[in-house]
Amino acid sequence: MNSSPKIVTFCCAGSGAYVVDYIKKLDQGQIEVIEVPCAGRIEAYSFLEPLRNGADAVFVVACHEENCEHLWGNVRAKKRIEYLAAKLGMIGVVKERFAFFNVSTNGGVRLLKEMTEKVSKLKQVNL
Repeated sequence: MNSSPKIVTFCCAGSGAYVVDYIKKLDQGQIEVIEVPCAGRIEAYSFLEPLRNGADAVFVVACHEENCEHLWGNVRAKKRIEYLAAKLGMIGVVKERFAFFNVSTNGGVRLLKEMTEKVSKLKQVNL
C-alpha cells in the first residue's frame, strides 16, 4: 500500500474526543473519527462495518485501564477488538487492520506517535 490508508477511528467521549485534533493531524482526509459515549459500547459488527465499506483499518481510542467512567468499558472494547482480529486472522484478514490505543485527555502527542507507527506498519502490509 503506497497511498495513505483510510482509517475509521472510534473515540471514547471520555478521553479520545479530547485528542481528535491530534488524530486528524495524522493524515489529511484519510481518517474518519466517530465519537462514541464509551468504547465498551461498540459491538463487534460496528468494527466490521467500516471494512465492509472500504476502510483499510479500524482503530479504537479509549481511556486508560481503571480510568473509565463506565468502569470496564475500555477493557471490554480492547478484548472485543483483539478477539475480532484473531478470528478474522483465521480467514486471512491481517491483524494490522485493527488497533486499540489507551489515551488520557492530555496524551495527544503520545497518541499521535503511536498511531503514526501503526499507520507505517499498515502501509507495509498488502491489504
